[in-house]
Amino acid sequence: LKSQFTTLIGDISSASEREVRALYEEEETRYDLLYVDFKPADFIPQVKDPGDVELQKIYESRQEDLRLPDSVSYEYAVLRPENFSELVEVTPEDTEAYYYENRNHFALPEELHLRHIQINYPKEADETKKAELKEKALRLQQQAVAGDSFLKLAQENSEDAKTSALGGDLGWLRKGVLPKEIESAAFKLLDGEVSDVIDDGSSFRVLKLEERKPEMFKPLDEVRSEIVAAIRKREAPSYLAAKAQDLFGEWTKDDRTLTDFAAQNKLILQSTATPLTKDNNPTPDLKGLTAKVLETPQDTRQIVELAEVYVLVNITRYEESHVPAFADTRVRVLELFRTDEAKKLASQAANELTQSLQTGKFAELRPAAEALKFAVKE
Repeated sequence: LKSQFTTLIGDISSASEREVRALYEEEETRYDLLYVDFKPADFIPQVKDPGDVELQKIYESRQEDLRLPDSVSYEYAVLRPENFSELVEVTPEDTEAYYYENRNHFALPEELHLRHIQINYPKEADETKKAELKEKALRLQQQAVAGDSFLKLAQENSEDAKTSALGGDLGWLRKGVLPKEIESAAFKLLDGEVSDVIDDGSSFRVLKLEERKPEMFKPLDEVRSEIVAAIRKREAPSYLAAKAQDLFGEWTKDDRTLTDFAAQNKLILQSTATPLTKDNNPTPDLKGLTAKVLETPQDTRQIVELAEVYVLVNITRYEESHVPAFADTRVRVLELFRTDEAKKLASQAANELTQSLQTGKFAELRPAAEALKFAVKE
């Protein structure tokens, strides 16, 4: 185990805690693990800063690390389909065609107006008791078939607290509302017909179909506004594609600023808060906008397509990729130096601890680490 550990520590002086634990748990082998974490950041206070002459040399040798990417600031107005849908022209012929092409969308399912008489039986009821209650339900069913008032029979005998006072009125019901065994019997009834006694698992029921509404379709006039809205939503992206090009052409034909043009056309104008590089965008929903703007930065007026969204863009500032002057990037050069030196110190510390174990100076990690003033973690 000691051999495993000392080999391991030599290999992972720059590994993460997760990587150490994963390596130590390979092949379903698990140990109580002690370790020392050599984070370069912890060694930065030990780094002695160099003078400007040495920093200048680092600056000259690390040019690509210090290079700033292309960046751009811009004003923009987003054109979205939903903001132009009301401008899509929809004719009566369009509406009628949509109605018949999508008629099933406007279907009203078959509905039944039902009454019922419900005779409950408790879960613990034996067969004798259930037979007695079923006989009661059967007598009521026969009375209803013979012509007695179903409403009155339900009011006087039904044990459904919600509907008994209403003469067992269940209202208008569609398929999928009633329990399967009740629904199956109900939809087989004719208008005015009384069902046989039905056992639904907790009660005996007798149904009467008062009236049936067959499946039908909503009239066109009733759904006309809904259809117009649907067509406009469907056609808005195509309408916008043409409208966006028209707006861009109108904006770029003269010297109007995007600020003035946006105000005249009731567009919302926004601006980037800071210069952006290709991987940064003004808002998350405009992913890829800056990258497209930077494809042709010489075109200060642009129209950019992003999926179904169009964006009018006015570049206000563009800065080409460059390495800043030493004076402007001195702090960054110093950070690079400190980071590099801290990594070296962390590596040296790890090697020092490894050697103290490998040479036998210490047999265990904890005393070896404490002697060198390194914190041990578990």
